[in-house]
Amino acid sequence: MSPNVAPEAWVFPSERGLTPLGKDKCWRRHFEPRLRKERLEWANFQVFRRTYSSLSRHQGIDPKTVADQCGHGLGVNLDVYTRVSLEDRYEAVSKLEKAVLVN
Repeated sequence: MSPNVAPEAWVFPSERGLTPLGKDKCWRRHFEPRLRKERLEWANFQVFRRTYSSLSRHQGIDPKTVADQCGHGLGVNLDVYTRVSLEDRYEAVSKLEKAVLVN
């Protein structure tokens, strides 16, 4: 529950509520300890973003929706963050192979 629900209040406020919570402080306090516990201390926001974009693509979620949720353009989402799974690549080759062999 947020202590301040005013329209101009920060969604993720700092301790005093006057400024937004800084990403570095949030990372050190909340993400880093949990990642270290799971031996994933090498992960960063880019890893999370890439994983989210790639898994969303694999699930067939509209790329524009994913790009909007990540806060960047469609080109960045598809060209930088989205990675095609080996399973999807194999399926694409299999489809093409079947189409070529039928003709």
